[in-house]
Amino acid sequence: MTAYVVCSCTLGIVCVLVLDSYFPGKVLASIVLLVLMAATMIYWAKQNFIEDRRLEPLVIMFVALGLFIAAVFAAQPALGALGAVYPVIFTALPIRTACAVAVLISFIPAVVVYLVADGYWLHWEYGLVLTFVAGVTGPTMGVILTRSARISMRLDYLTTELAKSRSEVEQLSREAGVNAERERLALEIHDTLAQGFASIVTLSQAIETEFYERPHTAKQHLRLVISTARESLNEARAMVSELTPAAMWNLSLTAAMERLAMQLEQQTGIKAQVSADPKLPRLSTSVEVVLLRVTQEAISNVRKHSRASKVRIELARSLMGVRLNVVDDGIGLPGSYQPGFGLPGIRTRVAQIGGRVSVHSSPKAGVRIELEVPL
Repeated sequence: MTAYVVCSCTLGIVCVLVLDSYFPGKVLASIVLLVLMAATMIYWAKQNFIEDRRLEPLVIMFVALGLFIAAVFAAQPALGALGAVYPVIFTALPIRTACAVAVLISFIPAVVVYLVADGYWLHWEYGLVLTFVAGVTGPTMGVILTRSARISMRLDYLTTELAKSRSEVEQLSREAGVNAERERLALEIHDTLAQGFASIVTLSQAIETEFYERPHTAKQHLRLVISTARESLNEARAMVSELTPAAMWNLSLTAAMERLAMQLEQQTGIKAQVSADPKLPRLSTSVEVVLLRVTQEAISNVRKHSRASKVRIELARSLMGVRLNVVDDGIGLPGSYQPGFGLPGIRTRVAQIGGRVSVHSSPKAGVRIELEVPL
């Protein structure tokens, strides 16, 4: 819009300078008035008054029209800048009113011919032709420019809103990432350090009762305390370093599960058996970590709640990918059972890699945890 206004005013100034020898007038005054009109119009263009119907756009319109008419009366060739006044008219007035005013403004050439040039400047037929052309092109140009400006302003608004929305989405994504990381760390702590500490507390209580009466057994439990503490320390270091579980540093998944089963039997006397399909395909690290963590949580539940005498861990292929079953022969889940952090944590872990989990239990029939995960 600014470029259009500058070009129209420049055309008027060029006409005044070039046609001065044919149509003498106050050239300097006309040029100054056109420059002032251009400055007023540029100020208007910078303010974005397209949707504003307050007083200021009307004042700018009357000032611009006044400067233009004064420039024309000072030097008639300033009519070349007529096109510059149409945009401000369509900005300051409603569209229908603006069209009517634009048509009236188009009669300025004929009025100038009659009042100033005594009918000789451009002759009457040229004045009427110019009036007709201005009356058609002026409103048309005004409508086109105004709508273009409104579309441009709308695009600017939408672009700004899009940028704000994108910023909000990025902020929400960051918050979601932080929450997911917190949940992941909470699960890691629960499945590793918390269980290790619980084992240490249980073994320490056993040592306290065995210290004098069965010192040999107390020494065995003490060695288990030291071993569990070291494993918990390794898990903490792995968590800080974002590595795989410490139990899998030098072991396969099956070997890590067998180690968990052995520890359960040593600490509680519960017989634990691990069976794995020898044709099991190679699993990704993320899947192995989930399977191991689920096994740890299931064994922890067996140790703390089941009163079981034996537990069976089964790892095999399935239609979906890999199936893991952890079955005990304990007392099962009571009817008033309220889920704690363990089972919901298992469901969360399995869901994160696109798997599914189910828990089956009945009184005095034990608990069966079944899960399937994709390869």
